[in-house]
Amino acid sequence: MENYNLELSERIWKFNESRALGLSTLSIYFFLLKISVEIDSLKFTISDTEVSKQLKMTRKTVKVCKEKLRRFGIISYRSISGIPAEITLISDYPLILDNQHFDDDLNKKRKAKKQNEEVLVQTIIFKTPVSEIDDISRKKIMYFPTLEEFIEYAESIETYDDNLLLEIKNKHQTWINNGWKNSFDRPITNWKSALKNSLP
Repeated sequence: MENYNLELSERIWKFNESRALGLSTLSIYFFLLKISVEIDSLKFTISDTEVSKQLKMTRKTVKVCKEKLRRFGIISYRSISGIPAEITLISDYPLILDNQHFDDDLNKKRKAKKQNEEVLVQTIIFKTPVSEIDDISRKKIMYFPTLEEFIEYAESIETYDDNLLLEIKNKHQTWINNGWKNSFDRPITNWKSALKNSLP
């Protein structure tokens, strides 16, 4: 196992030359390698809490760094909620990565994250009163008015007519179904102005 210790130590440094892992990630890897040497096995179980405690890092940092090591193929782990992760140190990971493959994978993760954020934004908009959304959030999201607010504002417009009520309700629903975008597929950033301009 001592030979493995030396080989894996040299390998991680060579890998780090081509793609800097960062001090925290390296610290975690060498901590895991230390455990591996002590128990004479490349596979073992340890919790994020224990790693965090031993290295004086936050659990969030530990999770991010572990995921980075896994993404590069340096370790693998299987984590179940409430149970310490089973970690395996991989000895034959590639020293030179296919950058295009890595970038494509990263872009997929970013796209998925953006989609999740959009879902979260819609949840916030429909379930959180306007008064509870802070100024920073207001700048990041567009406010979707309720149907009642939509109609109330429409009734305040000079050109409003009661015969337009059904059309106004339909427009509100259409904009919501379209992700709060107009017929040109552009985001509606000022719904009052858009509604006013759409009335005859």
